[in-house]
Amino acid sequence: MIVGGKKDQKQERPLNNYYQNYVDGFKEWLIRLGYAKSTVKSNTYKLRYFFNELQSLQITSIYQIENTHIDSYHQKLMRLSLSTTYIRSCLLAIKNFNKFIQNTEHYTIGFNAVTIEQQIPNARDILTKKEVNSLFKSLDDSPIGLRDKTMLHLLYSCGLRCEEVTKVRVKDLDYHKQLLYVQPGKTRQGRYVPIHSKVIRVLKDYERYARPVINPNGYYFLVGSKTKNFTTKTVRRRLIRILEPTAITKIITPHCLRHSIATHLLEQGVKIEHIKQFLGHRNLQTTQRYVRVTLKEGLVK
Repeated sequence: MIVGGKKDQKQERPLNNYYQNYVDGFKEWLIRLGYAKSTVKSNTYKLRYFFNELQSLQITSIYQIENTHIDSYHQKLMRLSLSTTYIRSCLLAIKNFNKFIQNTEHYTIGFNAVTIEQQIPNARDILTKKEVNSLFKSLDDSPIGLRDKTMLHLLYSCGLRCEEVTKVRVKDLDYHKQLLYVQPGKTRQGRYVPIHSKVIRVLKDYERYARPVINPNGYYFLVGSKTKNFTTKTVRRRLIRILEPTAITKIITPHCLRHSIATHLLEQGVKIEHIKQFLGHRNLQTTQRYVRVTLKEGLVK
């Protein structure tokens, strides 16, 4: 049995109204904060499994949750031989629910028994500048090629999250001031990102020559066909297609490009405080993860 899998969903007992109301409220809270749909779905499902476990233990209120219950759940996940990453995501859902309770009921459930370590990227997750260049060189100047180049620049050159890329609007781009406004999302606050003049030329070419051909009526800057929206799933699928003709053998995701630009900025001597603002991190500790990987892998020279 895998927690969160289709088989597990069939075996899952329905939640009582008490726990289901908390799941629904948690889901709405994540949506209001601007979390990606996939994140909302994952956190909601995994919280349901934890609540299901509490029901089996006759725990009838969140105010009865103790450290031992979370630790016991942690041990159960480990016995199922699940990956460390997956177990971490299950515990992170509980941690996020704790934040929800802190904000809505000013109460904190016990969470001292389990330490969730942040996953630190390594060299396998980071593209070199040469590899980044090979991605751009694999694309032509056709409408789709210009669209994909624009997508890569938003991910890499602008350091946007996958969800942020899909939410960029035409009016968010100020070519004169060389700035891109990133709408409030995961960090609940918007930010301005500088755009290099070379990147602006690509964005303008896409807007003038490619976007009207692909879908002139699209609401967001990046558009799919007339019948499809440009979603986070589309971004991931297009990145896989872009990687195919290159010699890159690393398993690369959209977020890896964000890690890559942060690493390259560090290599160039950019102060970590500036990188924090560029990436839209709320805490400097989050940005320092990039420093740790560069020092660990010896990427900074």
